[in-house]
Amino acid sequence: MSATDSSGVKGGEADSRLSGMACMNVARTGCRGHDEEWHERISIRKHLPVHLYIRDKLGSVKDNTGDVEKLASEAAEILKKARSETTAMINEKKSAKQSELDAMYNAAKGKVTAEVDAAIAVLDKESATVLKNLDAQV
Repeated sequence: MSATDSSGVKGGEADSRLSGMACMNVARTGCRGHDEEWHERISIRKHLPVHLYIRDKLGSVKDNTGDVEKLASEAAEILKKARSETTAMINEKKSAKQSELDAMYNAAKGKVTAEVDAAIAVLDKESATVLKNLDAQV
């Protein structure tokens, strides 16, 4: 027999690569790629009805709802903390910028007020001079 199976092993020859895992049922089944545990699982599956086999497999699956809920609550706490930290940082920056803008506003307001006061004083002097000239003409 010189045909090869899917593992590349020629029929009837021993494969040294699989010697530790080789099927003990080589003579009976002709299988060269599976270990005894695999054959045992297959034989158990053949004897169980499909719905019982599926139920057995699903029963071994761990329900992780508790883990998901725990992770969701931790994520919610992290988001809440991040939001509060971000809000605090924004308020701090806003307060600092507002103080800077208030100082700039007060300085500009002081300059404008001083210029307006000086202009009013000049107008008052001119007005007084014009009134004297009018009184002298009347």
